[in-house]
Amino acid sequence: MNQDEHKRNEQREQVMEFAFNEFIQKGLKAVKMNDIAFALSMSKRTLYEMFGDKEGMLIECFKFNQKKGHQEYEKLRKESKNSLETLIKLHRQRMNEMSHVNPAFLSDIQKYDRVMEHLKSVSKEKNEMALRFSEECVENGLFRKDVDFKLLFSLFDVMNKALLSNEIYKQYGLENMVNTINMTFLRGLCTQKGLEIIDSGNYSLETDEETENTNQPENSDK
Repeated sequence: MNQDEHKRNEQREQVMEFAFNEFIQKGLKAVKMNDIAFALSMSKRTLYEMFGDKEGMLIECFKFNQKKGHQEYEKLRKESKNSLETLIKLHRQRMNEMSHVNPAFLSDIQKYDRVMEHLKSVSKEKNEMALRFSEECVENGLFRKDVDFKLLFSLFDVMNKALLSNEIYKQYGLENMVNTINMTFLRGLCTQKGLEIIDSGNYSLETDEETENTNQPENSDK
């Protein structure tokens, strides 16, 4: 890769980092291509040359974040003592990220057919990865052997589609909804050995924010 190509790639990644943060915090409808171009001191024409259109940009943002997610996952695996510890750390990281997602973003993405098709293909890849991970947890005595994981992940797909289309996250909050689902299912999958890891102080399913709030003393009128 020559210097010009490296510079273009850096610029493209900078755009995706900024644009995706704007999208998830404000919603897709609220963020215009002009806004992104102005904020990054570049022309709108350059953005269209890079991504084609706003939907193309969003798809590339998802791909970019998926790549970063794989890198984070591998880093966590190296730092963890076992596969369940990796999963818990990843869960807490994702929950902290979700606290910044505007519900409007989830409503808006459903209007983009190419984006939804891309997310569908990503879901299939994630399920294959989750299946391998689950088999590893079974081998390590952390997950129960009597679970049909292929069926479970298929049910997750159906449930996620229903939750997204019904926009139930607006009523209960995305972070609360996902945490409740993950916590319930994960504990149900675990053996006693797995539950002991989850319930330990170091690897609780609580997010950093929840842990901080729990540790704060209650207000007193004294």
